[in-house]
Amino acid sequence: MPFGGTTTVIDYGFHLMITDAKDEVQRELPEIIEHEGITLLKVFMAYKNVFQADYGTLYKTLLLAKEQGALVMVHAENGDVIDYLVTKALGEGNTDPIYHALTRPSELEGGATGRAGATRSSACAKGWRTRRRCS
Repeated sequence: MPFGGTTTVIDYGFHLMITDAKDEVQRELPEIIEHEGITLLKVFMAYKNVFQADYGTLYKTLLLAKEQGALVMVHAENGDVIDYLVTKALGEGNTDPIYHALTRPSELEGGATGRAGATRSSACAKGWRTRRRCS
């Protein structure tokens, strides 16, 4: 039975997270897009050493998505600087919930959004970003 069974009354979709655009992944994606119907790919620029992809991965994913008619969603943050700020806050004993926000300055999100947009434009690909906090 497919995901959701036969009683789903809402529209939903799946996205595939790309953390590394190595050759094996690049070879598998067209088949996944065509046969599994997953046409939304997600690239994180946050969560260093967990989900964060490098700009080469973002660019290759954008190019492949363009070729395959897929769309790329970017979680745009500066994962490297955030990792430093989180490590510093934890080292100073700053664990209250407010430090989640304080270790993710909106200027860093704005910069990452700009870089993601420039990378998308350079690849002439479609995409959108998630996590809009900064004004």
